[in-house]
Amino acid sequence: MKWFASFILVVFVSLSVRTDALSPAGTARLEKARELVSKGERVAAVKILKEEKLSGDTAVDFTQAWQAIAEIFLTDKAQNQFSLAESIWLVKPKEALDLLTPLLKSEDANLQVSRLAARSALRILDCVRADSFVKQAELVFPIGPEVRLLALQVQDCSNGVNAQAPPLRLSPENEPLEIEGSVRLLAVKDALRKKDFKAARAALTAWENSRAKPTDNPEFWYWRWRTSSVAGPGEAHDRISARKYLSLCSELTPRGRKNLATYPDLCANTETVESDLKSSDKAGT
Repeated sequence: MKWFASFILVVFVSLSVRTDALSPAGTARLEKARELVSKGERVAAVKILKEEKLSGDTAVDFTQAWQAIAEIFLTDKAQNQFSLAESIWLVKPKEALDLLTPLLKSEDANLQVSRLAARSALRILDCVRADSFVKQAELVFPIGPEVRLLALQVQDCSNGVNAQAPPLRLSPENEPLEIEGSVRLLAVKDALRKKDFKAARAALTAWENSRAKPTDNPEFWYWRWRTSSVAGPGEAHDRISARKYLSLCSELTPRGRKNLATYPDLCANTETVESDLKSSDKAGT
C-alpha cells in the first residue's frame, strides 16, 4: 500500500488542481475525497466529488482529478490483473471477464475495470451483463464521454435487429474526438437496423469526412462493405472495402488495438468477410 499512497500523491501533484478556481467548499470536498481514496474508499470519494460537480463547479482540473480518482488502482496486483485482461479481451473476452469481475469488488468500482468489462461483454453480445458494468461506471464517473458511449453501445446491443426499436439519440458532431468515430458507427448501424440504406450511406459519408478520419479504422471499411452487402438484390458487394477491412485487421498492432478500444466489435467479423469474398470469387462477381 506504500506504493499506492505515493502514487496518489503524485497524481494530485501532477494534476496541479487549482484550488483558487474552486469555492472553499469545493476545496474542502477535494481534500476529503483525496483522504478517502487513500484509504481505498473510492465510491465514497466519488460521491463527494459528484456533489461538488452538481453544485456548479466546471473547473477542468477538478474533472481531471475526479477521473484520476475513478481510474487509479488500489494495488499492484489489481493493476497487473487488469493489464492481462486488457491484453486478451479482443481474442478471449470471456477469459477477460473472469479476470475483471472480481476486481470490481476488490478495487471498489474502478472505472478502468468497469469500462473494459462492459466492452468485453459487448464483444460476446451479453447486453445485460454489459449494462450492469456500465451502471457501475456511471456510479463513479457519470460525466465521462466513454461512459456515455458505452451506454449507447449497450442500447444498440439490446436493440439488435429490431427495426421497431427506439432510435439512438446521437449527436456525433458534438462529441469529443476520442469517441466521435464510435458514435458515427452507431448512426450507421441504427440506419441499417431500420433498413434505411440511404441514411446508412449518408452516415458513412459523414463519418468518412469527419474529424475522426476513419480511413485507417477497420470498422469503417467493414460497415462500408456491410452496407453494400445488405442493400438488396442487384447491389454489388463492395469487395474493395472488404479487402481493406481484412488487410487492416491483419496489420493491427497492440498500439492500434488500444487506440481503437472504443470499438467492441473490432475485427470480429473477419471470417464472415473472408467467406463472402470466397463466394464472390467462385461466382465470378
